[in-house]
Amino acid sequence: METLIEHHSSEEKKVMMFLSDLGTDLMIECEDNGPGIPANCSDRPYL
Repeated sequence: METLIEHHSSEEKKVMMFLSDLGTDLMIECEDNGPGIPANCSDRPYL
């Protein structure tokens, strides 16, 4: 079961903004590891 993360680090916001600038609706699957720990993000976007 997939879970969506409601909070984002500044780096994740930059990534999502970059994807928005490309005009895509791609979502990157990320695993939240807690505050201060980089999320594990899949390089395979899903729609």
